[in-house]
Amino acid sequence: MKKLILIMLGVMLIIGLITAVRFIKPKKIIEQNQVKVISAANDELIYKQAWELANKGDQDKAAAYWKRLADEFPQSSYAGEALFNIGENYLKKGELLSAEEAYKKIIQDYPNSKIIKKAQQSLAGVKISILFSPIKTTDSQIYEIKPGDTLDAIARKFNITVELIKKSNQLTSDFIRQGQRLKISNAKFSLIIDKSLHALTLKSSEDVIKVYTISTGRPLNPTPVGEFSIVTKLINPVWRTLPPNDPRNILGSRWMGFEEPYKEYGIHGTIDPGSMGKDVTKGCVRMLNQDIEELYAIVPLGTKVTIIE
Repeated sequence: MKKLILIMLGVMLIIGLITAVRFIKPKKIIEQNQVKVISAANDELIYKQAWELANKGDQDKAAAYWKRLADEFPQSSYAGEALFNIGENYLKKGELLSAEEAYKKIIQDYPNSKIIKKAQQSLAGVKISILFSPIKTTDSQIYEIKPGDTLDAIARKFNITVELIKKSNQLTSDFIRQGQRLKISNAKFSLIIDKSLHALTLKSSEDVIKVYTISTGRPLNPTPVGEFSIVTKLINPVWRTLPPNDPRNILGSRWMGFEEPYKEYGIHGTIDPGSMGKDVTKGCVRMLNQDIEELYAIVPLGTKVTIIE
């Protein structure tokens, strides 16, 4: 009898354990699912809180929330946008190097983000701003003015433009003094022109600085393909007999011409901004005036230009 009772108790214990396991297991799954739901809700909550703070004008606190979102939820659909807003906040505060890193991280880690094009544009703008600022970078050096130095002589010595020296040192005149320290760019600039994309890419070694929209030659007058050098640079160029201020002068505000036998070809501005992105020129590369003025200040004589179909 005792043996039977013990057997029955054992069976009941086993049944109880099986029931408990079946009860506990779903509970764990529910708890795990709840954790996932809570986590998914947290990134959205932080996202909304950040925007609320930003809309109230508390940009620094908003940036802290953006950073928390990007750090804690790197797989979130909001992560790319969070980094972009962090970069924008740095940009407003003038912290250009930090802004650059934020935009670079978006392009590297979130190439499919809906914010990617804006990040690329902002990164290009920041790179130009850094180039035109006194901020010391890995591709620049500090030069101390010596007796007899002039900006022209320094520009020739380092193969850069006077305009770039002035912009990156915030000089308002050509006056310099002995002992003065100037930021000098060591970047080796080059240009790549892609006719099919109507794009001109400014590079420093292998690093893309900025991509500009251009116009190229029409089918009857195609832009030549190959490797060229910039051998002439003119401000407010005369076109044929037309002075710079003549509305019929198609060259715009700047001209950068190629070497023989292509001296009739070059990169210039425009009086027709609506022509950008089209095959409409007589073989030259056409840019918006503000774009070529920016480029003109950066690239020195001798800069290599590669044109591809």
